[in-house]
Amino acid sequence: AATGRILALVCQLTKLRAMHGRTVSRKAGALKIAVLCAGLQLPLSSSAPRSAFAPLNLTPAPEAARRVVFSGRLSRPRAPQAMLRRQAKLATSGPAAPVQRAAWVFGVVNALGFVTSAATGSHLHLDLLGTGAFVAAAAATRGPSLRSRLSATAVMLWAARLASFLFYRALQVKHDVRLDAMLSTVSGAFFFWLISFVWGFLCILPHALGASGPSTAQPKLGMAGAAGAGLFVWGWLWEVLADWQKYWFVRNPMNRGLFCNVGLWSLSQHPNYFGNLCLWSGIVLLNLPAMAARRPGDTGRVGAAARAGRVLLGCLCPLFLAVLFFGQASGKIGPARAQMMSMFGGDAAYRAYAERVPLVVPRFPWPGK
Repeated sequence: AATGRILALVCQLTKLRAMHGRTVSRKAGALKIAVLCAGLQLPLSSSAPRSAFAPLNLTPAPEAARRVVFSGRLSRPRAPQAMLRRQAKLATSGPAAPVQRAAWVFGVVNALGFVTSAATGSHLHLDLLGTGAFVAAAAATRGPSLRSRLSATAVMLWAARLASFLFYRALQVKHDVRLDAMLSTVSGAFFFWLISFVWGFLCILPHALGASGPSTAQPKLGMAGAAGAGLFVWGWLWEVLADWQKYWFVRNPMNRGLFCNVGLWSLSQHPNYFGNLCLWSGIVLLNLPAMAARRPGDTGRVGAAARAGRVLLGCLCPLFLAVLFFGQASGKIGPARAQMMSMFGGDAAYRAYAERVPLVVPRFPWPGK
């Protein structure tokens, strides 16, 4: 009978929690159970008959008896919707939001780069800081979901590899002839680091926006996430191969005075640009379901506009890169095209190469052609 009564009390406590929304500590002893049952007018006799398993009296005791405090104040839990709204507010607003943290990281790093350039005129730190900032920004904006961790890892892998490669190359060449004129003045250095900030912030947006929502609003990885991860890997490998092919071509003394037209460089004049564009498009695709997911407060037309706004902001990354890369390859942005023509314009083979090979998007050879 005593065992049956204990089981009945356990059932009673479960029903009490469901009815009154009160949290009872699992460590409550016999005294606490007795006080609670006294407040609910429950019998506690260990000699209870077999009717102990019958439904118990759930009539609440007077208000004074029900104001029992075990180990602190008993209060009703927050409504689920209120908790979700609070979590969404903490995740999407305030100085700790991923987008704002990314802006702070890129702002501080690029400000440091500008001060260093204005004070020393050195070129060694350009890519180390400008590209290396992505590592800190991705780590600072990484969320708890699998998608966000995968996206942050992809960004950090790309940035760490490219920053270290460009820094190693800078240690050998000491300066970038394409930036001599711009970095020779303070205003030119300021403009360079301003563009570096815009480039970094726009590129990190899909990752930061994907991580800005609460964990409850994060969809599963799905086919879009897997396709985005695959596109990133493919683009990253393409960029790595293109960089190393040109690096070893230039390092070979037998190729002195020649332009690189081997390997991936026979398919595109700037295959590294194409790989970079592909890998960032993969990061956008990886975070697309998270950016488009419904979040607490996304209701009606305002919610639909918020979701569409996040997706459009995330897509600014590949659009900005496409304009930048095609502008640089065509000579409309920067002096790279003019410098290549001044170096190899007198070579008929280079002129034929420039006319035949696409600027960025490679033209793959088809069998039989």
